[in-house]
Amino acid sequence: FGEFLSFAFTGVDPQQAGQLDAEPLVAILETSTDDASVGTMCDQFSGSLPRLDATQAARACKVFVDRMRKRGDTDDDWSGRLTWLPPRLDAAQANLAWNALLEIPKAASTGEDKWTLSDSRFGALKALSSRLEPGQVKIAADAAIETIEKSTDQGRSDVAERVLQALAPRLETAQVKRAADILVANLENGHGHAAAPCLVELASRLEPPILRRSAEAMIASIKKSAKNEVVFTLAYGLVGLSARLDTATARRAWDALVVAKDKTGLTVDFAPGELKALASRSEERRVGKECRSRW
Repeated sequence: FGEFLSFAFTGVDPQQAGQLDAEPLVAILETSTDDASVGTMCDQFSGSLPRLDATQAARACKVFVDRMRKRGDTDDDWSGRLTWLPPRLDAAQANLAWNALLEIPKAASTGEDKWTLSDSRFGALKALSSRLEPGQVKIAADAAIETIEKSTDQGRSDVAERVLQALAPRLETAQVKRAADILVANLENGHGHAAAPCLVELASRLEPPILRRSAEAMIASIKKSAKNEVVFTLAYGLVGLSARLDTATARRAWDALVVAKDKTGLTVDFAPGELKALASRSEERRVGKECRSRW
């Protein structure tokens, strides 16, 4: 049946596929014990999304959450499938799925290195965040910020930073300031490089002083770190902030990207126009200094 669905959804017009009755698909989701077959079917199930009524969407969500909990941290497929369902969920269902996603790293944690949040689960959290009620967003954001402030477990803090990143567009002004202060402090202390993507998400709402501190902390960490993964994450963080940096800070950011390239082989061609323009000025300044020195 999964193979039939694959053929049906890829071999016909999407509007025709959208006319299929979704009830048998939901019923199979609820009753089948064959994860492989159901998984194949689910990969095509999104084509029927416009046909789901509120009750069917809630049933599908419950199946996804139950199977995700059953599989735990061994498979990201079920959490990944939650990314297309949120537009049809109400706030209560979104909150149920949100909590289930955050239970996985908690249940799997037996040590510092076990606290992780995969890209698949992060994508699902980000998709669900827009469906949460304001009160739920506030509770989740406050909990994440408190974890970053108090936890001595770096893995747990990294998960909290990714949760904040997913919630960033919906944070209150006071939460943005509180989150930015602790994230920048972590960067300045030489740990918590996972804070960089979160700061990028918050960049449009940061005041110039904290924005400058964020960039300077990333620049300093790039120059000090010997880990490619850390340098790579920080470099992309700098690029994300570049549009709002002042000229002097942006020049230092470009110099740091050159350092990142030397360390990791990272290309600097991905820098946006504003940073590239400043790069040419930085090169002119370097040539001018060299000429003056020779003279």
